[in-house]
Amino acid sequence: MIYKYAINITEKAYLDVFQQFELMISSERKEKVSKFHFDEDKKRSILAEVLLRHSLKKNFGITHDQIQFTNNQYGKPNLKNFDQIHFNLAHSGDWVVCVVSDAPIGIDVEQITTIDMGIAKAYFTSREYKDILSQPKDKQIQYFYKLWTLKESYVKAEGKGLSIPLNSFSFCIQSQAIQMFESNQLSKKYSFQVFNLDDFHIVALCSKKFSEEPISIVSFDHIDIW
Repeated sequence: MIYKYAINITEKAYLDVFQQFELMISSERKEKVSKFHFDEDKKRSILAEVLLRHSLKKNFGITHDQIQFTNNQYGKPNLKNFDQIHFNLAHSGDWVVCVVSDAPIGIDVEQITTIDMGIAKAYFTSREYKDILSQPKDKQIQYFYKLWTLKESYVKAEGKGLSIPLNSFSFCIQSQAIQMFESNQLSKKYSFQVFNLDDFHIVALCSKKFSEEPISIVSFDHIDIW
């Protein structure tokens, strides 16, 4: 199974709601939040864990006091005492996303902004760079972000962080399928999806299973973590 959730940080919420949320997050997350200078960064980080806790309670009946986190050798967080449950979080711009599954999984969201295509030349494979340039001029940035989020979702699913160079694997995005190649060989380890949350935010999902279920948009009023 795969459970996908998203929440928009620009949704109106009263200060006391966020204060309650902050009380419920882990000590590790509180320490991380305390280092942010901007309120929007704090909101994204708090809501990432809140969204995870919402999913764990709604879909698995795991209560607040049962949730503890550990990290693997690369720093990827996992659930302590629930080895069969895998999760991943991401946030960018106006959105925070969360995915939970019974198999390794990764998700990424990016705000679409103007970028220097030299980034693609530096970090993507030569084939991917050519694929970007082959797109109509007004579609190149969108295609860049499809590749970027796909790559991030894969790296996050593997749980090995920056030890996996982004140009050590590549994607071919077709209308009917997304294919990943390692050492020029087609890899079938994962299934991939890419979609837009709105006109300015794109999401990619890397999972062991394919899920056609749409992502669930959660409002502050319907979050249940207590």
